[in-house]
Amino acid sequence: MSEKTRVYFLAVTDSPDPTVVSSVIGRPPDSFRAVGEPIGPHPGAAPRKRSIWTIESGLPPSSPFEDQLEALLSELERLPGITAAIQQFDTGLSCDARSQSANPGFHISESHARRIAALNLSLDLDIYVTEST
Repeated sequence: MSEKTRVYFLAVTDSPDPTVVSSVIGRPPDSFRAVGEPIGPHPGAAPRKRSIWTIESGLPPSSPFEDQLEALLSELERLPGITAAIQQFDTGLSCDARSQSANPGFHISESHARRIAALNLSLDLDIYVTEST
């Protein structure tokens, strides 16, 4: 059985300039996709309607969800401008998981739930079951 998980923070903005978010949060993004860029690599792909600024967990995709969530929360809690950014931009935590298990799932501890709530963030979980190869 193989699982690949990505846990990250995102800030969504109308600005094509990543420094708009970076200057508030106090660090550059791990990735940035600008408004107007094509959503996909294929010809004729629709343009992105808003920019997406992200901070990744910093752990490999093979790391358990719980470890990635802990690493990401620890990073966010250290950032001087995280509260201001959460108030100023559309923000949240997101998890994109791909699993070969028929019944994948995650555990969110009481401590993690409190920390997410203290930051006033939502948590979006997208779980995809894939076939084994």
